[in-house]
Amino acid sequence: MAEMARLLIPAIRLAAKAGMARSALRLARAGARLDDARSFIRWELAKLLLPLERAATGPDERRRLAAELLTSLEAASGSSETLIRRASETVFAEALYRSGYYREALAVADLALTQSLRVARLVRVKANALIALGRFPEGKAAYGELLASEPANVELQRKAELLAPLAGYSISERAMTHERCADDKSPLLVGVGGGVGDILHATPLIRNLALRTRYRIDVVVVGDHAGSEFLVNNPEFVNRVWLPCSELLDRRYEIAFLSHSFGALRFPFNAERVTSADEWQIFRPGRMHETLFDLEAAKALLGIDYDEKDASAAFAGDLQYRRPANPLVGMHAGSKQGRWLSKRWPYFRELASDLVSHGVPVASFGNPDEYIEGTEDRTGGSLEQMSRSMLDCTFFVSNDSGPSHIASALGIPSLVLFAPTDPFTHAPLQASTVVLALQKQCSPCEVKNRNHFASGQCRCIADITVQEVEKRVKELMKPAPISEAWLTHEKKWGTRETER
Repeated sequence: MAEMARLLIPAIRLAAKAGMARSALRLARAGARLDDARSFIRWELAKLLLPLERAATGPDERRRLAAELLTSLEAASGSSETLIRRASETVFAEALYRSGYYREALAVADLALTQSLRVARLVRVKANALIALGRFPEGKAAYGELLASEPANVELQRKAELLAPLAGYSISERAMTHERCADDKSPLLVGVGGGVGDILHATPLIRNLALRTRYRIDVVVVGDHAGSEFLVNNPEFVNRVWLPCSELLDRRYEIAFLSHSFGALRFPFNAERVTSADEWQIFRPGRMHETLFDLEAAKALLGIDYDEKDASAAFAGDLQYRRPANPLVGMHAGSKQGRWLSKRWPYFRELASDLVSHGVPVASFGNPDEYIEGTEDRTGGSLEQMSRSMLDCTFFVSNDSGPSHIASALGIPSLVLFAPTDPFTHAPLQASTVVLALQKQCSPCEVKNRNHFASGQCRCIADITVQEVEKRVKELMKPAPISEAWLTHEKKWGTRETER
C-alpha cells in the first residue's frame, strides 16, 4: 500500500505542473490515506494546500484549509525521510504561528533548531512566538541572533529597537483590574505598521472606525521608520498613539484589530478579542488595494461598514494643506533599500533641470543621499519635519515611495511613477494624485514575477522616459482643474477577479 502511494507522486506533480490543481489535490488527498511513515504524499499534499490557504477568501474557508494544511504538515514533519522532515518542519512552524498556535509553533521551531542547521526562518518563528507569548527577553535575544547574521537588515534593526522597551516586562505581572475605557478613551485598539505608504493606506480605516463607532481610536504603530507614529496622530479620530510598551500591554481594550500592515508580530494585548485582517484573508499584491483590504477586513470581522468615499479619506497627522501662492515642485527620487531600489526612476536630475530652466522652483525631499542636484535641498529631518515642509509645494513628483503617499494624503497635486510595484494595489486613491504606470507585459513584476521583484534586479522603471514625465507634469501644473486622468489606473475600487 505504501508503494502504491509512492507511485501516485509523479501523477500528482504532473497534474500540478499542468495547471490541473483540483485533480492534483484529489490524487494527493486519496494518496494521503495510503501514506506510510515516510509521508511522501503528505508533503506533496501540504505543498498543494499552502497556496490555497494563502489565497483563501473568507475566515471559514481559511480555517478549513489551515486545519487540513496543519494535519498534513504535522505528518510530514515527523517523516522518517530526513529531506522531507527538514523541508516541512519550517513550513509547519510558520503555519502554526500564522494560525495562532504560538506555543506549538515555538515547540516545533525549537525542536527543529536542535536537530538541524540554524534556519533563519525557524529562528524568526521562534522569536515571534516568544513575543506573542510575552517572553520578551528571549524574543529580543532571538531577534538579536537574526540581526547578527544580517547586520545590514533595516527591518530587523527596527524590530530590535521597538522591542527594547519590553525587555524587562513580564506578562505575569500585568495588572488585570483596569476599568473599562471612559467615554474619552477608546475601547478599540488598531495596529498599523510597515512603510510610510502602508501606514497612510491604513488611515482611512482609522477614520472610518472612529466615525462609525463614535470613539476616538487608540493606535499602535510598528513602523519601518522612527517617527512613523506622527502619521496617524490626528486628534479628530485618534485618542492616543502608542509604540509597543508595557503601559500599552497593561491597558485593557474590548477589541484589538491589527491591519495587514502590522506585519507578523503579535503581542499579548490585554483585550477581550484580538483579531487581525489576515484572519479574513492573506493580503497579496494584485488582488485588492491596501486601503480597501483593511476596510473590507474590518467589515467582515468587526461588522463595520464603509462607503466608497471613505477609502480616499487618508490623512497625515493633523496637517491641513492649503495651496501656496508661490509655485514649488517637490520631488522625491528615493525609496527604501533592498528590492525597493527597483522603484527608483533614474531621470529626476534631468526633469528637475528642465523645470528649473523654465523658471519653476524645485525642491528635493527625503534622506540627504536622495538629494537631486540643482534643486533646493529640503532633505533630512524627521518624517514630521519633512511633511510640514512639503506643505510649501504646489506640485509633487515621486517614485512609489513614502513621501509620495504623504503628498497625496495632504492633498498636494501629485504625479507618481510606477513600474515594478502594482498601482492597482498601492496607488494613492486621492483625486489630487495622478499615476503614470509603465505599460509592459511583464509589469508589474511585484504581481507577475514575484521572484524577479524580490531579487531587486528589475530596472524597467527606466523605460518611462523623461519626455513622458515632463509632458504630464506640465499638463497637470496648468491653472485648469486637475482632470480625471487619475482614473487611468483603471481600478479605483474592487478587486481583480482574475487574480483571485
